[in-house]
Amino acid sequence: MSSYLLSNSAASNSRLSGATLTPSAETFTEPHVGEDTQRKARNWLLRTIRNQSGEFALIIVLCNSTTVQRDQISRLRYSCSGNLPELELSPSSKTLCSTIRSHRSVLNPGHTQALMVTGLEQVEDLDDLLAATNNAVNALVRQVPYPLVLWMNNRVFRRLVRCAPDLANRAPAAIRFQD
Repeated sequence: MSSYLLSNSAASNSRLSGATLTPSAETFTEPHVGEDTQRKARNWLLRTIRNQSGEFALIIVLCNSTTVQRDQISRLRYSCSGNLPELELSPSSKTLCSTIRSHRSVLNPGHTQALMVTGLEQVEDLDDLLAATNNAVNALVRQVPYPLVLWMNNRVFRRLVRCAPDLANRAPAAIRFQD
């Protein structure tokens, strides 16, 4: 996959991967038995993003399937009129704050409706990243003037609660997408 930087205007349909932006696929999977549950969760997430627009809000989204996650992110982008960039953490990510800060040039606060963070399950030193983010939660609030959507699986969520309790307590109930 080739990597390149996109302008702010193209960032709404992009994924920030490590230090680069990569295009996202706008494909949907076929409906299945739990489609109504998925639609309700997606609508709840959209409402939460819209209601918190312009201010920091931590939104935790639980999804154990990367296929479902990709599908739901594509559907969110399709349904949302705003800019929804995705920051995919690399296995070597050390802190969430510094990773977000390094992508500020493409995260336009006036146009970014929410920042979606994926890839937590692949971070090698996850406990350290979560603890560092927990210690810098006030800086994160100042740095991110829009909702921060953390996509994670159940294993990462358990570690978040254990390693970053202050951060976990900032989020209302998690939004769950079924596998």
